Amino acid sequence: MKSGEDQQEEHFVRGGRPRNPKIQQAILNDSCDAILLANPQNPSGVLCDAVKMQQLIEVISRCGATVLLDEAFIDFCPVASLTQFAVERTNVIVFRSVTKFFAIPGLRVAYAAAEPLRIAAMNRHIAPWPITSIASVAACAALNERAYAEESRLANNRRSSWLQEQLKQMRITTYPSSTNFLLLRFPADVDVNVLWERMIVDERIVLRQCENFEELTPGHLRVAVRSDAENERLIRSLERVLYFLM
Repeated sequence: MKSGEDQQEEHFVRGGRPRNPKIQQAILNDSCDAILLANPQNPSGVLCDAVKMQQLIEVISRCGATVLLDEAFIDFCPVASLTQFAVERTNVIVFRSVTKFFAIPGLRVAYAAAEPLRIAAMNRHIAPWPITSIASVAACAALNERAYAEESRLANNRRSSWLQEQLKQMRITTYPSSTNFLLLRFPADVDVNVLWERMIVDERIVLRQCENFEELTPGHLRVAVRSDAENERLIRSLERVLYFLM
């Protein structure tokens, strides 16, 4: 697994082409018409800043492909969003989620941002009532809660920093996440499958397994950044299970 800094750099342009060989192959050799990217990235939470992402999109544009940019967690770092950029470009569609940041997953509300002609074309192919009236009102109310959003970002940053420091003391590596989750890399002598099971059986805590993330090396689990009390419980539980395994 690359470091967070390496992950941020691996897709950026060099000599007019993306550095990542798989992106190069996709747009230059495979003649694909669209590329799906996520910012912040999942499962690491690593953020690519807006300028570098725009540079990558410019290169992909010259190859004739459309960029589908998943910004489901961008509300934790809105300065990096390319929502307005997408409205002004013909080869970018940005997908935004309302439910993740505002913790209302049951409403299933999301939206896309793109230039007007592309949006019109998309509207012709979706259901006339894709969300309910209640979900629409709730989503609009949530998006107008700017004070809550700022308070949530500050609280998340503080809690995430505390978690990372505690995990570091247990020799657990974290990546520079800009979201409300952390990707953990455990020492090589820790069997993460056994740890995952013991966390459920002994501590009643379910960590996110990461085996289905393509090219992610073994030894990783993902955790959410939650309330102070829940974060404290997570750390104490990990300490107990790791002591048992060691």
